[in-house]
Amino acid sequence: MREQLNGDEYLYWHSVQGTGGIEVQKSSHWIDKKHLEYWEECIDETFRPVDLKTEVVMIPEKIRKSMI
Repeated sequence: MREQLNGDEYLYWHSVQGTGGIEVQKSSHWIDKKHLEYWEECIDETFRPVDLKTEVVMIPEKIRKSMI
């Protein structure tokens, strides 16, 4: 997704995980721990969410059909 805010452009990535995945807060993987460090330092929890327009979907059609 893409958002322009105050003259700056932000790109957002959303991933879909398969069966058996766990929440990032429960993961012991180093990249997930780093992600949570970033979250705690940089994410403003008081910022009100906005519905954004999807720009690109890279999920193969046969998988997208099974998600409905």
